[in-house]
Amino acid sequence: MDMEINKEDVRELKKQLSNINPKIILSSEEWCSGTFQLEEMISDLNFEDGDPDELDFDENYVENKPVYFGSFQIYSHYIISKEILIENINLYVNSNGDDNDEYDLSSFLYWVRDNPNLTSNYLSMKESCGVFIGEEKHVISSWYMEEQESIEFWLDFD
Repeated sequence: MDMEINKEDVRELKKQLSNINPKIILSSEEWCSGTFQLEEMISDLNFEDGDPDELDFDENYVENKPVYFGSFQIYSHYIISKEILIENINLYVNSNGDDNDEYDLSSFLYWVRDNPNLTSNYLSMKESCGVFIGEEKHVISSWYMEEQESIEFWLDFD
């Protein structure tokens, strides 16, 4: 079921959801800098050497693999319940008061970024990390984020 999302007003989206039970996927893409290891060995990389001590807490850390420092992306997909989404829309609307300019989906998702209730109450979650070398994405097996440079969220309904 493809659903037309009301991007203008999350209060109207909430009304739409009351009549249907779609699969709701909240996705995010983060751009970060920090220390990481790649799943596969690649020669001729343009990254600084990283500090292995930054990764020794990670169960996926492999001692004899190179450690790098640089920018990478984290992709997350959360399947959330309709009830949790509606609960968060209510929290958002209540925190906004009568400021009608802030009820669009983009503003709500910006609020989600700073209020992790929605991303911590999911039914299931899939996360992958990667680094781009040219046009090719390479999977990161172990990582430590030092700085989050930016993050974007979006919703899909199926």
